[in-house]
Amino acid sequence: MHSPKPCINKLTFRAGERWLVSGANAAGKTTLWRVLAGEPPVDGGITFYAPELSVR
Repeated sequence: MHSPKPCINKLTFRAGERWLVSGANAAGKTTLWRVLAGEPPVDGGITFYAPELSVR
C-alpha cells in the first residue's frame, strides 16, 4: 500500500558515510534503495545525485 504523503522530506548523504535501513516487512526498505539507485524513477519531488554517487 502506498502512502499519499511523503515519508521523507529531506535526506542527505555525505561522502564516506554508511547507512543502515531497518524496518518491518513491506515497509519500503528495498524501494528506498531502488529509488536511490535510480530504479524506478520517482513519482514526484526533486532528487539530486552527486556525479560521483555510488549505491552498492
